[in-house]
Amino acid sequence: SQKQESADFRGKQSVAVTPENTAKTMGSGTLNVFATPALVALAEKTCWMSVADALDEGCGSVGTKLELEHTAPTPVGMTVTCESELTAVEGRKLVFKVSLYDEKGPVGGGVHERFVVNDAKFAAKAESKKGKLFFLGKLDGRRVGSQQLLLGPGLSFLQKPCRLFAGTEQL
Repeated sequence: SQKQESADFRGKQSVAVTPENTAKTMGSGTLNVFATPALVALAEKTCWMSVADALDEGCGSVGTKLELEHTAPTPVGMTVTCESELTAVEGRKLVFKVSLYDEKGPVGGGVHERFVVNDAKFAAKAESKKGKLFFLGKLDGRRVGSQQLLLGPGLSFLQKPCRLFAGTEQL
């Protein structure tokens, strides 16, 4: 666990409330206020962007759990801001605290969990759900789970584990 370093990972992202991200337009309600699905997307974006540069090349993170309260409405014309803090690193699991507010005060908050993944391996796993082989360049067959992953030359990085912090344990 890298708790002493995890607090260094903070994020901040803002989005303007427009007719496109209202509850009425997004289908999550009938009012012209910032939609809860838009709040969710802002929270996820803030978290993943806060750690993206610290991950090895070819690695990313995927959202796996979100506990979020949406406690106040924000009308069109205002801005919603999310601030995130990485509070725990447990193997490949990253735990974030998120706080959301507009110009008048708090509008939500909660906890978001993400997992560090190798982007290409994760994409191949997702594609395998369709029952097809996933081809990448010149054929070099390797088994990944029950699926055949075919790697091209220069793609050996797909087999590397991902790390959040340079020089720390492999994930």
